[in-house]
Amino acid sequence: MRRIVGPLRLGIAGVIAVTVASASAASPSSVRVSPDASLQDALDRAAPGTTVILEPGVHRGPVTVQGPMTLQGTDGAIVSAPPEAEAALFVSGERVTLDDLTIKGGSSGIEAERARNLVIEDVTVRGSDLHGIHVAGGSVQILRADVAGLTHPMAQGIEIFDAPRSRVAGSRITGVNEGIVTHL
Repeated sequence: MRRIVGPLRLGIAGVIAVTVASASAASPSSVRVSPDASLQDALDRAAPGTTVILEPGVHRGPVTVQGPMTLQGTDGAIVSAPPEAEAALFVSGERVTLDDLTIKGGSSGIEAERARNLVIEDVTVRGSDLHGIHVAGGSVQILRADVAGLTHPMAQGIEIFDAPRSRVAGSRITGVNEGIVTHL
């Protein structure tokens, strides 16, 4: 009887392990980051496909987001960088989503370089210098962005450079020299 129970236990354990592995592979993970923790460390450790959720409070930038992943804010979460930073939030790689974020500071609030399939949705940018959102290369969908309060007299709300198949929709840009600028 022991010979039958032993292999049966291993068989059941194997089925449970396969089921758990399949479930974790099917659903992307999420990580919550408090303002006291290093946002950059959390982004660097996140597995592809992870949703990094910012808890309310000020998260220190500048930070770099490399895809594929989602950076999602909660009510009261802010990514803030000093004005001399190139960008408060820099994006590279592909399939990055920035969702429900408030960004403050940096020469650019958000800067993306050769980021393909980037989605910027429900993002507010305030107090950056020259650009609210600056995209160079790749492709981006900017949906319901709110850009205002840029400090440079020649500030551009959104600048998209050499990023065909990009789209800006439902966005509001106020108090800047140029609203949306594109270069192809």
